[in-house]
Amino acid sequence: MAWPKGVPFSDAHRAKLSASKKGNIVTAEHREKLRIANTGNKHSAEVLDRMKGRPWQQESLSKLSAGMTGEKNHRWRGGRKHKRDHMLIKSPGHPNADANGYVCEYRLVAEKTLGRYLTREEVVHHINGDETDLTPENLLVMENQQAHARLHSQLQQVSYDLVKLGIIVFDEENGYQVAAVIAARIARRF
Repeated sequence: MAWPKGVPFSDAHRAKLSASKKGNIVTAEHREKLRIANTGNKHSAEVLDRMKGRPWQQESLSKLSAGMTGEKNHRWRGGRKHKRDHMLIKSPGHPNADANGYVCEYRLVAEKTLGRYLTREEVVHHINGDETDLTPENLLVMENQQAHARLHSQLQQVSYDLVKLGIIVFDEENGYQVAAVIAARIARRF
């Protein structure tokens, strides 16, 4: 039976344990085995040599891994997975696929709209800022990251101009918001 967690040993029990360890001598051989075990080498050199020649190892591993990819894998989710705020789609033949064969869904939508693959330098901008809105009207293909950064800088400047005009207001409790007067006008239109 294991000792109850958090309960200290009594002095009598401590003395008994100490007495049982007296006279136990750790041999040099045992010390060497402990050193090997604690350095990560779980097997002696001769055991490792015997293990190297196993013919089944490489062949079996490749068969196993081939049989557990894609739809055959128990974790298969239809070729779709989340990465940060984006959905990735399995597209193994795609020229811009990552090492696992996935491409961002918004890039695939932009490519379908343009009728060509995007280059690695091209960046897709979400016009309304909603990265889940994948409608072609919301996606703008920028030539590179620098052009995309310029567009975001322009958007930031426009928002500051709207603050100066009183269309966007700031309060410490809620941060930036559309002014109540403007919000009411917008609500009446819809």
